[in-house]
Amino acid sequence: MQEDLLSQFEEASDGTSRLNRSTLQLESRAAQIRRSLLSEAFAGRLVPQDPDDEPASVLLERIRTERAAQLKPKRTRHATQPTQEPLL
Repeated sequence: MQEDLLSQFEEASDGTSRLNRSTLQLESRAAQIRRSLLSEAFAGRLVPQDPDDEPASVLLERIRTERAAQLKPKRTRHATQPTQEPLL
């Protein structure tokens, strides 16, 4: 009886160890795929590029120019008013 239980425990323990190793391998592979995917995305190789799109450098410069042209509102401090306690 005890030998059967010990044998079942050892089988379950071996199975758990195999699952843990597989999980670690899959997590590592997922991290590699994620890095590769992000690298391809930032390089612009995931979808066909539209030749009519303006280059990023031109877009960024246009955004900088537009932001610089906008007037920035001045920040003012508002005095806080003391809160009134309710009358009982």
